[in-house]
Amino acid sequence: MINSQQNVLEKIAKLKKQLNKISKQIERERFESNEDDTVILQELLDKKGMIEAQLLELEEDLSDFTQNKPSEKTYNLEINGGKKTLTIVNKNNVDPSIGHISYDSPLAKALYGRKKGDRITIETPAGMQEIIIKNIQ
Repeated sequence: MINSQQNVLEKIAKLKKQLNKISKQIERERFESNEDDTVILQELLDKKGMIEAQLLELEEDLSDFTQNKPSEKTYNLEINGGKKTLTIVNKNNVDPSIGHISYDSPLAKALYGRKKGDRITIETPAGMQEIIIKNIQ
């Protein structure tokens, strides 16, 4: 996770540099252009908005690293009679194809604070699921 946090910090720094450069271009364009030449200015403003949106998303991701979120845990489960291994991860590392689910998913929230042997029933998009916790790592 530390590596992912470093990647987010690097992306934020890069975007802040781009944002600063775009802001300077916008100010120059506003000063140098006439009222009829707004296409370039609008393109710069649109680009600035996209960068600001990316920055906001990355800063939210960074706050996930710095806030007290549940630590990464792996659960060996029995779900409706079948075996499944799920790891609860930060939303930057979610990959359902390998069993990595977000800590803020309904299933992760249902598992949080439970212990080996606990049984839970949870409603999912696939319907009601009966889950038995076989092991927690």
